[in-house]
Amino acid sequence: VGKNSLSVCFKGKNESTYINSCSCHVLHNAAQHASKAFVEASEDFLVDLYYYFQGSTLRQVGAAEFAGFCDQEYQRVLKYASTRWLSMELAVARTLKQYRSLKSYFDSQADKKSDLRLTRLKYFHNPMTEVCLFFQSVLPIVSNANLVLQKESPQLHHMVGILECFVQLLGRFMCPDGFANVPLTEIDPMHYHLSDNKIMIGFSTRRLIQSSNILPVEEKTVISAAKEFMVAAFRYSRGHLPLTDAVANHANFETFHDRVGEHMDSLYDEFVHYQQLSDAALPSMPVQIKVADGTLCFLHFFEVANFVLVLPHSSASEECVFSIIQKNCTDFRPNLIGQALPSILTCSISHLYHIPCQKFKPSNDLLCKVKAA
Repeated sequence: VGKNSLSVCFKGKNESTYINSCSCHVLHNAAQHASKAFVEASEDFLVDLYYYFQGSTLRQVGAAEFAGFCDQEYQRVLKYASTRWLSMELAVARTLKQYRSLKSYFDSQADKKSDLRLTRLKYFHNPMTEVCLFFQSVLPIVSNANLVLQKESPQLHHMVGILECFVQLLGRFMCPDGFANVPLTEIDPMHYHLSDNKIMIGFSTRRLIQSSNILPVEEKTVISAAKEFMVAAFRYSRGHLPLTDAVANHANFETFHDRVGEHMDSLYDEFVHYQQLSDAALPSMPVQIKVADGTLCFLHFFEVANFVLVLPHSSASEECVFSIIQKNCTDFRPNLIGQALPSILTCSISHLYHIPCQKFKPSNDLLCKVKAA
């Protein structure tokens, strides 16, 4: 970090500023770093495959004919971008989907020593080529976490939960005794390994190894490289991701959209029931009212009431609510007018649906009532 970086400037203005590195780049670098475990250059193979067909209509037509011959729907080869390493997942998936027709196409091409790219693409003759594209099995673990972190809304409160997806990665090559109930920072990925026949390298990859003419030595090489890939990806990610960061570990909270829909139905029924009760029928502690089976009568209703009456952590939305209250509650008018409470609830409920205050557009009727209060 240079002395003129943004983080240094922010820290100079406020020492309490929280700085977090980009986890998306860390996941990208982890996958790229781990790929060095493979001797076969899968990246070069995908690049050669894309540019062989790019700009040549004749070659694309030929590949489409072979796809029809193999009863496959022809789809264009996707480009792999080295600066976006996780794009390999889509490129590999498309290549494997067209692999049978592509193999037939390149088998039919005459050898041309002058065409170096075509010579390299003769990798299709080697059954190990399809096996080495095992990335389509393991990369979704990394790319799925990356996609969640790339959402427009803040994801810091989901950070630790998202990164714990690496437990899936551990389960592919380690015995559960080696990482179950053990913090990620204390797991030793070099021990408690599964036997070679139990290491998860992908169902399709394992089936190819069993059905192809692959020597036991080559099979052991592939499994060993796959294991090294997963170990390297885990160690790199653990060393660069904020798994032990105090802020990230204490920033978790409940997301409203994760609530089960049936709770909303129960909330409506409880609200209707509460409206039917008279003041005389309400006990001093209505929250303790129970039905015949012993469950609380207003379980969800009072949770919502607690949310409305008790302000959560500081937020601009609540400041807007305070502003509305201050305009309605003055020394000469100590009570809120009846029309003000629905407006306050509108602001609070809009916050429930994750509408930022700067994007919330009150109705003209609401604005007129607030100004006239």
